[in-house]
Amino acid sequence: MSRRRWVPAVGAGLLLIGCLERQPAQTGKLVVVLVDRSQSTKEDRELQHQACERILANLRAGDRLLAAYITDQSVADFRHALDEELPPPFPPMKLWDIESQYRKRKAEWERGFAERQRELKQKMEAFLNWESSARWTRIFETLRAAGQLTSLERRPNKQLILFSDMIEESEVANFARSRPDEAFTRKEIERQRRAGILPDLRGVKVYVAGAHADTLERWAAIEKFWREYFAASGAELVAYSRALPPLGE
Repeated sequence: MSRRRWVPAVGAGLLLIGCLERQPAQTGKLVVVLVDRSQSTKEDRELQHQACERILANLRAGDRLLAAYITDQSVADFRHALDEELPPPFPPMKLWDIESQYRKRKAEWERGFAERQRELKQKMEAFLNWESSARWTRIFETLRAAGQLTSLERRPNKQLILFSDMIEESEVANFARSRPDEAFTRKEIERQRRAGILPDLRGVKVYVAGAHADTLERWAAIEKFWREYFAASGAELVAYSRALPPLGE
């Protein structure tokens, strides 16, 4: 290739690289935290605070945190939801960057990022201090609303964390009075699928913390129901326990 042709080709290549750099791919992960505010979970408030501190410590640059309540009016109470994003990662140093200026910009970014983390912690503490008089627990309704959000999220890594005893108490079912059996599980999943209200949780990793019931038998039956329910919703139930397990990146 002659020099006359080579120079424009290089210029076009650099222009293409510049365009690509101005259109970065979505970074970070989406973390959706659903906090049960019904009366049956009052004793778990301190556990919820401790677990949320771990969640905040696990957030990285570019992550989005959305926190909402599980109550007897879950959809209406989504107006109190916390929806925050951390700044995207600071870009790596390029060949044409001046090192001293790059280091200065990076130090400024780090200070701003630390301040953003402090603000997010304060907002999360205020979120957790809100109390509800809810006596019912509409988990189905809350998951439906959460699924509408996760299905639109461009971040490929999505986590759904539920702080709840997982005892649905609504017009649909009352796990506190009767434990779900296989017949109910099949019927309810099919009913929601036909009605178009089964949550879309494809690609979402689910963590349940706070699960319990008045007997081991009821606890096991409720856990089995939710495992099948999340599978039908396209999610991966990573953990179902009393305490929050380690979270993956």
